[in-house]
Amino acid sequence: MEGSAAAWALPHIALVGDKKAVIKTPNDFQREFRRAFDDPDATAAAERKITKLVQTTTAAAYTADFRTLQLEIDWNMS
Repeated sequence: MEGSAAAWALPHIALVGDKKAVIKTPNDFQREFRRAFDDPDATAAAERKITKLVQTTTAAAYTADFRTLQLEIDWNMS
């Protein structure tokens, strides 16, 4: 492990089993990982990506990319 992942994880690993540990469960890990690495404005990022999305391969691949971004934007399908 190296880079920002190591900088984030190593202090947590050092505290495994310690009462001071922030991460004690898989849910704790997921919460803290997202806090550290998720885009703070994922919706805006997905909106930017979807407006620039163009079909360069198959229709299926384009549709998959579009639907993935659509879920991040949380568009109402009705």
